[in-house]
Amino acid sequence: MASKTIQLANIEPGEFLSWFATTQAAFKIRMKLYDSRRVYFDSARQCCDIHPPMSQGAAYYEGINLALDIEIPQSKEIRAFLNNFALLTPEGAAVGHGFTCCGEDRDNKDFNDFYLNVIGWKSKG
Repeated sequence: MASKTIQLANIEPGEFLSWFATTQAAFKIRMKLYDSRRVYFDSARQCCDIHPPMSQGAAYYEGINLALDIEIPQSKEIRAFLNNFALLTPEGAAVGHGFTCCGEDRDNKDFNDFYLNVIGWKSKG
């Protein structure tokens, strides 16, 4: 079984999270987004149709150590492309942070087997 844990270190506690996760794979894929205080979603799916999404939702990030676990029991290796970014004003101030991950569960290199996008916006307070 292949498994991978990815830290979403760029997203800051207190930000309002919005996420979208989906899969399109012949293998069963489990993804879990969590921090020190809660689990945002923990879903498994085995489906070659990208719709409906595996999970989508929103919540405040109140813990620490936001992380993504990916497990694929039938796979030998998980390959993932990661992109961390800041949401910047025209003046360059960060008003939030984002994370996108797409990945592959075997060797066909289409990188559409799993996908997660998380955006965190800072509070206006």
